[in-house]
Amino acid sequence: MTAQFDPIKALEDAGLSFDRVSDAEREALKQLTPEEVRVLVKVRKQMEEVHEVIGQADVAGGIGL
Repeated sequence: MTAQFDPIKALEDAGLSFDRVSDAEREALKQLTPEEVRVLVKVRKQMEEVHEVIGQADVAGGIGL
């Protein structure tokens, strides 16, 4: 028996939280393909990396923006 892909579980396993989404938003999330989930997870990781770099720059005296 093949397990059915669960986009919400896959996203939650990657650290995203959907506690505050509406029922309509949850239904839309359920329609995501594995590729769409992969892209969302990749974007989230990149944003975390940017946040980490900005945090380090703040500690080092700013980033000059």
